[in-house]
Amino acid sequence: MALSLLTPLDLDKFSHLFPDSILQDLPADEILLGYIEENPIVATGILMAHVEENDMMIDWLYVDEDYRRKGAAREMIEFLIENSEKAEGVYGVSAVFTQEHENMHKMFEDMHFFVSFREGTVGFETTVEDFPMFPVIGEKSGEIMSVKDVPSEELDRFSKIVNDVVFPGIAIPFPFAFSSYIPESSVILENGRIKGVCLMKESGDGLILSWAYNISKEAANFPALLNYCTKLIKDKYPADTSIGIASLGIKVDEIIETYIPVKNRVEIYFATYPFRID
Repeated sequence: MALSLLTPLDLDKFSHLFPDSILQDLPADEILLGYIEENPIVATGILMAHVEENDMMIDWLYVDEDYRRKGAAREMIEFLIENSEKAEGVYGVSAVFTQEHENMHKMFEDMHFFVSFREGTVGFETTVEDFPMFPVIGEKSGEIMSVKDVPSEELDRFSKIVNDVVFPGIAIPFPFAFSSYIPESSVILENGRIKGVCLMKESGDGLILSWAYNISKEAANFPALLNYCTKLIKDKYPADTSIGIASLGIKVDEIIETYIPVKNRVEIYFATYPFRID
């Protein structure tokens, strides 16, 4: 088999290896790798990736079932890592996958990726329509607002804290940046400093609630942050917009499981291979 860089004009030959929906949001600078069986000539594998902030994110990785376990996926990832390391401002290669892709977990670990959202951690799926307002018990402290209303100096300060010390048990891109998330994400401030966040990002035709953190530990802050974000997305996004929710920690998971009518429940993993830290 042979590995080759592709152009968008080559995608017709590989169309049986990816869903049509992935092309809807394909960035202009998407990196495309293809694997081809030479005798007979057949397109057998494809990898799609793009730079998001300073991270090379794998958007799609697939090898035809008849040609698996021959090293095609590994070779495409190794090629991506080797060339990403040469690119200025790229810190690592990352991918998100679910328990449906059980072979990917072992492959990424064998390739020395850091794999988080480990086995037993779950993800949920619901819709904007079904995403409820959460009951708030007790007095919330601080001031809640959307990310777009927080002073840029405070966003930069908090981003630096996260980049310098990754909070235990939370998988984040390298490096962390608020610009990765939608403006409807919510933040709680105390004395002008960020004390809690509820961050969402767009993914395809849906949303992902990807990060929640509550430094102050005030019990009411979690549901208050979720409520602020909920109101904003209900005002902006169609009711049937899907929301994927990666596990956000025991307390938030309990709130979500108690109050959200979950349509699907899957295990979600985040794999990252950081090779540069400035």
